[in-house]
Amino acid sequence: MTRRWSITWLACMAHALHVACVSTTPAVLLGPVRASLQLSVAQILIPTNVFRVVQAVGLLPLGVLLDSLDRAVIRFPVILGLAMAVTAMLAYPLASRLSHLVLLQIFCSTSLLLAGIAPLLVLVDTHFADGTYAKTATGIVLSGYSMASCVAPVAISRLEALADWQAAFRTMGATFLLLGVVPVILFLHPAPKSPAEPSVIDSETPLPSVPTGSEVDLTYLSNQARAEGEAASGTPTLNSSAVLSRRVTARSFAEEKSESAFSSRVLAPIFSTRVAEWSNRLASLRSVAMDTPLGSIQSSQQPEASPRSATSFELERGLEMRERQSLLSIEYALLLGVVGMFSFSSHVLLDQLVLFSTEELGATLSKGSWLFTLLNLFGLLAKLASGALAERIHPSVLLLGATMSNTLSHVLIFTLVRTNAIEGDGTVLHLAMRETFAPYALFSAVYGIGYGAVFSLSTAVLRDFGDRFALRTSLNLATLFAAGAVGSSIAGVFRTTHGTFLPAFLLQAGAAGASAALALAFFLRGPALPMAEAS
Repeated sequence: MTRRWSITWLACMAHALHVACVSTTPAVLLGPVRASLQLSVAQILIPTNVFRVVQAVGLLPLGVLLDSLDRAVIRFPVILGLAMAVTAMLAYPLASRLSHLVLLQIFCSTSLLLAGIAPLLVLVDTHFADGTYAKTATGIVLSGYSMASCVAPVAISRLEALADWQAAFRTMGATFLLLGVVPVILFLHPAPKSPAEPSVIDSETPLPSVPTGSEVDLTYLSNQARAEGEAASGTPTLNSSAVLSRRVTARSFAEEKSESAFSSRVLAPIFSTRVAEWSNRLASLRSVAMDTPLGSIQSSQQPEASPRSATSFELERGLEMRERQSLLSIEYALLLGVVGMFSFSSHVLLDQLVLFSTEELGATLSKGSWLFTLLNLFGLLAKLASGALAERIHPSVLLLGATMSNTLSHVLIFTLVRTNAIEGDGTVLHLAMRETFAPYALFSAVYGIGYGAVFSLSTAVLRDFGDRFALRTSLNLATLFAAGAVGSSIAGVFRTTHGTFLPAFLLQAGAAGASAALALAFFLRGPALPMAEAS
């Protein structure tokens, strides 16, 4: 196993243990904590929603900061965040009122900001700068959440049964310190910086003029390539034509890959006219380079170059950065809509499922936790599989399939029943929830597949939208947490007001349907063609 895959799996395990502490443990122990502190369902969900609000507010500034920080520095806030999580777990048993829980959840949420998925993905992404298998790596890191939620609920409920909820928090804190924090301090490092590259034109610098068509003198380009090689290596480059040939070949290979790249289809066409003009210039340069004999290149005289003459590298990079200038396109807005509505739906389910199984179905906490485990087990498998599949199948196809399967899975938990009419002798057909445990176990497995796939794909595809990867990741997560907080809060109010979980689960099913509709729009906006095979 290469170093970059070792780093990827370490980040996955650290994220798994971190989430198990700050997210899964409080969620599983909602019932015992609520009973111990004598809180209502709506009250016990307040700390959870505060957690999500802090995430939603803090993630965007975090994304901007991560994009501006040197990658070697990012690991230090990650270590601080992990240490804060350990502290919160050891402090939870001291909580005696609702305000204490709120403060601890703020502390946990800040911890997840500093050491959550966004900084971990940025660290791992430094090891996949060439883009090869980057989506697979993203899926692996994201699977840490489902890994934690798959194993932790059973272990936590068992700890609570053997002792109490206070002991469960202390045990999780100690475990995380030994198995999560220490390995990260010792081994989680970003990739070393690559050798210095030629200067790159930023998005605000106008592209310099270069002769095109028959006016191009290839000796000029050849000597420019030689100068770049000498600047990068510190030694004279003897075969400058070979350097130019490698540059042209590399550009042709990059173009072949870009034909299937999602970014070429989803960015807003604000600069389409200029892009076409620059593309024609580059095509002219390549055409002359391929058709001109080598001898004519070596015998031509080099024209006088202005102080700011563009190298071929600068031209290509300037074009690429101009194409990536737009942060929010229609397609990206649709993707955020899919994430928001699906998060709204899934957080209603995640926050209510265990409570529903214990309070409505009469299951024990240990048995109810198995629903949570099933959902996250299949979510884990879906995240790992979808990351790899996204290397070969267009993500919009997979995203549409995941949201549609989740919407249709609700037929497993709803049923139509006939009851006597309040007035008259007839019967009334109405919607109800099933009263046995087995349908909910099957539903958890099916829903978990779509749940894992949606969040993995919506994050893995962000690379293809262009630069500012950390900011886009944070924007996705902010949307996720904000929508989740709204959905969970409304569901808690519905449960308290109506005395039943049915309205909350109907709301959850409707939001899942809305996410499928947005995924269909996202699918229709861009071509649903297979992507090029991973190199």
